[in-house]
Amino acid sequence: MEKNSNRSSNQSKRALSYFRMSDRSDQRANFSFINHFSFIILLVGLLLLSACSSGGQEPTAEPTLEATSPVPVVATVPPKATEVGPPTPAGYPAPANDIGAPEPPGYPEPPSIEPTVDPYPGGFAVIQHSAGVQCEDPLFPDLDSAIAALEQAGIKVQEGEEMQLLVCESCSCPTSTHYRVLIHPAELDAALALGWQRGN
Repeated sequence: MEKNSNRSSNQSKRALSYFRMSDRSDQRANFSFINHFSFIILLVGLLLLSACSSGGQEPTAEPTLEATSPVPVVATVPPKATEVGPPTPAGYPAPANDIGAPEPPGYPEPPSIEPTVDPYPGGFAVIQHSAGVQCEDPLFPDLDSAIAALEQAGIKVQEGEEMQLLVCESCSCPTSTHYRVLIHPAELDAALALGWQRGN
């Protein structure tokens, strides 16, 4: 019995010593971790201080300028606007003269050419009109009714087409459907008076 009690006391001592040793190793590990962490924080702080420092040098005074020899100032006179350079062969550039003064002898006359741009290529004017206003009944339900309205007003239509334009989406905006027609230029004013617009 004594042996059993000795054995059990020895086992309990060993167990206690094991727990005490493990506590010590845990404490050593914790202490070691705290030491390493503190060392890393201290190292980072020192690096920041050294990076942000001024280098330990005192600021210097303003630099002094060395005395140099003065640069001579040369007065420049801008040329007068009326001065003309030396004449060139064939009299170019032409001398300045007053407006309305006669041109020098031998100066070519400007050509008198009539403008060749036809404002209505092909002899027709282009006009366009929307089908109507959004949220209302259309003024012209189709292209034929738009052409019929022009011909009823005495305007001869050469050709017409229906097209879609981008418009705002509101009840006061025109519809996206527009009609474009070709008419004789002499009838343009009458078509504009009916509410048509110049097209392109």
